[in-house]
Amino acid sequence: ETLIIDPSLIFASFTGSTQDNWGYTATPGPDGSFFAGGIVFGSGYPASPGAYQTTYGGGVAEDVSGAFDMAIFKFSPDGSQRLYATYIGGSGNEQPHSMICDAQGNLIIAGRTSSNDYPGVTTRPTSRTDYDIVLTKLNAAGSGLVFSTFIGNGGWEYGVEMELDAMDRSEERR
Repeated sequence: ETLIIDPSLIFASFTGSTQDNWGYTATPGPDGSFFAGGIVFGSGYPASPGAYQTTYGGGVAEDVSGAFDMAIFKFSPDGSQRLYATYIGGSGNEQPHSMICDAQGNLIIAGRTSSNDYPGVTTRPTSRTDYDIVLTKLNAAGSGLVFSTFIGNGGWEYGVEMELDAMDRSEERR
């Protein structure tokens, strides 16, 4: 018996960034749309007009690859249209680890940050330079935050994996 895995390609695309960018996570939307999340190493990522964050936040070079922010794309179900693209980041480095989309099309991102000015978070002490887990929820249009928070206790925290329960509530697993 022949095993067929992913027998047809729906679409393939490039981000169009003039800076290096690496993919880390992806998830479908409730309407068949497709979200891709990764990191970008500077200005030149094609953020959409009206997107939540249209400019590179900056960062600190950790190794030869340099500083980075999250880069989030939303594609139409057939991949023919970029519905939005946005940076997410403060003055440190950010990286997405896991994404899920709720029934309303809002994107929930779990990742990490070393920024003391991460978008939507005002309670992280400015003297911190380590990484904390962040949870960020973008509205369906990618134009605003529904919420953003961090999980940390003064030490290094890494990645979170998420899933939605039967009532469309986010659950996290470390």
